[in-house]
Amino acid sequence: NVKRTWRNGQIGFNFVRYRFSRDLQKADEPYNLYALSGNSWHNLSLDAGFTLRQMHVFGEVAVAKNAGKALLAGCLLSLASQADICLLYRNLSPRYQTVSGSAFTDRSKPGNEKGLYAAMSVRPAYRWEIVAYADRFSFPWLQYGVSAPTAGSEYGVRILYKPGRNDEIYLRFRYLNRQMNEPAMGNPVQAIGERSGVSLRMHASCRLDNRFS
Repeated sequence: NVKRTWRNGQIGFNFVRYRFSRDLQKADEPYNLYALSGNSWHNLSLDAGFTLRQMHVFGEVAVAKNAGKALLAGCLLSLASQADICLLYRNLSPRYQTVSGSAFTDRSKPGNEKGLYAAMSVRPAYRWEIVAYADRFSFPWLQYGVSAPTAGSEYGVRILYKPGRNDEIYLRFRYLNRQMNEPAMGNPVQAIGERSGVSLRMHASCRLDNRFS
């Protein structure tokens, strides 16, 4: 990693290379068309971030050994002392593969995903914060257990209250919708159907000292 920083920003170049004791060979399935293979792999990327008054712009462009490309770009905007907005766009080719990379994606590993995320944070009163977000994403290529390109969405709200410096209580609501294979039911071709779910979490934490919480 080589990084150059300025007062209002930075730019960096990153490179990683792996060599394995044996060749990687995934199962011969359609969803593994672009999977890692061989006894070596490498990735390189260029990242940057700049602050312009109340706005911070950031992003990263990456390429893998097989010429698969990935892009993440976003901005953070402070509307006032009580409100912030975040926008993040991602476009990771199905060909893009990493050994241990991580990124802001719906899937556990970066690759085969396009999406747009938007969030807003509001602090209506002292010790209170409300965060709402929406995320729309799609998968251009197949995945394990999904026999066609699919799409999905996620929406959520979190209401946070901090009664003390080391204490917090929050209520979080999340709605998730995605497309998945339907049971075959004797059909030669599996159909794609909608799956959705709702989760609600109530959380309270208190730190007693440096050793206990």
